[in-house]
Amino acid sequence: MVMKKIIHGRIHFVKYLLIVLLLTACGSSSKEDPAVTRYRDDMAVCAENIKSIAASIDAIDPSAADAPAQLLSNIDRMRDRFNEMSALAAPEAYGSASKLAVEAATLMNDCSTLYHTAYDAAVYDSLSAEQAQKQYENAMQRLSSIGEILMETK
Repeated sequence: MVMKKIIHGRIHFVKYLLIVLLLTACGSSSKEDPAVTRYRDDMAVCAENIKSIAASIDAIDPSAADAPAQLLSNIDRMRDRFNEMSALAAPEAYGSASKLAVEAATLMNDCSTLYHTAYDAAVYDSLSAEQAQKQYENAMQRLSSIGEILMETK
């Protein structure tokens, strides 16, 4: 039950965020600075990768014996995508987006660590899982804010 709540609580939020990010990648002007275009395109790739991982998490059967291992593997993959996103070279106009990307990556790193603590313990650590969920939500909020910045700075 806890696994199902964790998985499904995240997916709805991720889907909204990814739509925002993907929309910002569309409609770039041909006169746009190549660095801006590259940054937007790279962010769209990151968003697509996160979307794919979210779909993998959504497909986990919470009653499966290996559900925790699947969740941890996917959370680690998502952490890695956030870290890639934070390493993107942002044009000056997107400095605030870059800062948020670094914050989001830090939060996802914490999320991964906390989920491993929760599931690797001899007895499931619900407090660590709750903290991990909060870190995840905070990372997703930063991702949403990045999408808003990309939309505003066209």
